[in-house]
Amino acid sequence: MSESKKLEFKENLKELNKHYMKLGFTWENLEDAFLESNFKWYFIIFTVFLTSFSVVYEFQCVNTAVNYLLGIRCIFPNNYIVWAATRPIASCDFCVDLTRPLLFTNVSQDKFSLHAYTSKPILIKEAFLHWPAMHVFTLKYFEELYSNIELQQNRNAEEGCQFLHFNSNFISLKDVLSMSRQTTVKVPIKKSWYVGWGNCDPAILQQMRKHYPKPHFLPEDSENPSTDYIFVGYDGGATLHVRSYFYLFIYRYTLLYFHLILDLYLELNFLVGPFLITLEW
Repeated sequence: MSESKKLEFKENLKELNKHYMKLGFTWENLEDAFLESNFKWYFIIFTVFLTSFSVVYEFQCVNTAVNYLLGIRCIFPNNYIVWAATRPIASCDFCVDLTRPLLFTNVSQDKFSLHAYTSKPILIKEAFLHWPAMHVFTLKYFEELYSNIELQQNRNAEEGCQFLHFNSNFISLKDVLSMSRQTTVKVPIKKSWYVGWGNCDPAILQQMRKHYPKPHFLPEDSENPSTDYIFVGYDGGATLHVRSYFYLFIYRYTLLYFHLILDLYLELNFLVGPFLITLEW
C-alpha cells in the first residue's frame, strides 16, 4: 500500500470515528465492537480447524503418528553428545593420591561397610562364584528368555530401556539376540564386538534375578534398583569412553565402585563360555 493510500485510509477512519462519536458512542463502545468481531472470527477459525483435524485423524497414518507422539517420552531422543554436554560437573578431589583400587577377596559385610561410602574404587574377587548365573547366563539363555515373554524385545526399546551398541554394527537388542553363530565366535579375522542393554521390564527382571541374589557384602540399607544392565562381548569391543560416573574395568574380575554422586554402583564380570557377561547395578 502506497503512502498516499495509507494517509487516505487514516483520514477516512478518523472521519468514521468522529461520525460515531457524534451519534453518542464512546471509545469503549468502539473497542467492544472490535473485540466481539474478532472473537467471532477466532471461533470460526477454531471450529474449522477442529473439524478438519477430526476428519484427517481418521486416516490411519495420521492416527498412528499422533499416537506415537503422545506415547513417547521425548520427541528428540537422548544421545552421547547430549549426555556429555549436560552431565553435572563432579569434583575429583577424592581421586587425589589414588593409585590403585582396594582389593578384597570375598569380603564380609562388616569389613566392606568400613569402605562402602568413601567413594574409593574397590575390587572384590571371588564373591559371586556360587551364583547360578555363572552357569546359566549365555546368549542362548537371553534369546529364549526374551522370546518366551511376548513382545519383550520390542517393549524393551519402546519403554525407554537403554541399548548401547558401542562400536558394533548392532542397532537393537533384537539384532544381538538374533545374530548368527559365526558372529558370536570371535576368531582373529572377525571384528570384536561389545554391547549392553538395560532390562527395565518387570517380567524380564523377575526371571533374571532368580539366578543372582543381592551381593552379600552390600550394606543392609542399600537399595535394589529397578533396572539391571547386561553387557556382553569380547575384550577390545568397546573403545575408551567417558561415563558420568567413575568407571573402572578389569577383565574377568568382579568390580564394585561408586558414582561420583555417591550412589552405590556395582558391576559384575564373569566369563561364560566364549563371552564376557557383565551385570551392573
